[in-house]
Amino acid sequence: MVGLKNDFIIIDPDDQLSIVKKILKDETNQNNFYTDKPKAIVNFINKCKDEGKRSSDIIPNHENRFKQLIYTKYEKYLHQENKLDFGELILLTKGLFTSKFFR
Repeated sequence: MVGLKNDFIIIDPDDQLSIVKKILKDETNQNNFYTDKPKAIVNFINKCKDEGKRSSDIIPNHENRFKQLIYTKYEKYLHQENKLDFGELILLTKGLFTSKFFR
């Protein structure tokens, strides 16, 4: 119903940070440079999710363009790995209650 396999894994904040660091490492290998600390990017992602925003809902600007890019890659990584963070659990639950399934 929400696009997950039965064996999904819920990750904790330390896992989030490790994933963001891995994505940042891949980005810097592609000659991109960043000034945001990994923890600041994790905080950005969590804040967006707390506000009910996915990466595609964020309008990139000069200040958040790189964070939004990492958020997009983070979402893709979690989906491919069948993992969820706590913010995603809330977004999925909210999505279920606002879907036509419950209407």
